[in-house]
Amino acid sequence: MNKTPISSPLGPIVVGQFVGSNFAIEKILAVGSNCTIFSAKLNGNPQAAPTALKVENDEPSRNALAKEIHILRSIQNTKHFAKIIESGHHRQFNYVVIQLLGPSLRDLALRQPSYTFSLKILLKFAYQAIEALQTLHQAAFLHGSVNAVIRYKPLAPSIQSISALANHSTLQTLHALRQKSPEEDLVDVIKIISEYHTAQENEVDMINTV
Repeated sequence: MNKTPISSPLGPIVVGQFVGSNFAIEKILAVGSNCTIFSAKLNGNPQAAPTALKVENDEPSRNALAKEIHILRSIQNTKHFAKIIESGHHRQFNYVVIQLLGPSLRDLALRQPSYTFSLKILLKFAYQAIEALQTLHQAAFLHGSVNAVIRYKPLAPSIQSISALANHSTLQTLHALRQKSPEEDLVDVIKIISEYHTAQENEVDMINTV
């Protein structure tokens, strides 16, 4: 009697496992409906910075990660977006390794006693946000709503650079969705400045009427 199972599940990716070019999985950062994101580090290089390793089941019905990789590759030579370190196939998964993004603007605000920022910091944010949005539009991609959960990659203690304006899995080519106008983007950025400079909801409501 043959006791060998017909099929054996390959199982999920777990902490301590190696993926791709020897990237060691350290911990789970987020779990979504399409993808799981891990913190990973290149094995054998103690000085290597932690990275984000995103995986998705390799199934015909799942293509969010492939879209994200396509978008990130098309804007690799621009500022403000995470860089791809490696991508490929691991067992029954597709994966991509990118720079590990830092806390969101909202996370940073919660670390402040007043939950607000100086106008100087917010204007720096606004300048970089508009640059990043312009890059997406010029590359013929749409983006989700601009909000305070966008992620950052630290450049220096006093300067932050935008890494992602939205979940890249939601980005589509221009013919698929309605293009948001530059004016709408600007209003979204102004809303964030108002919220985190004054911390007063009534001022945000005033901007919403614009």
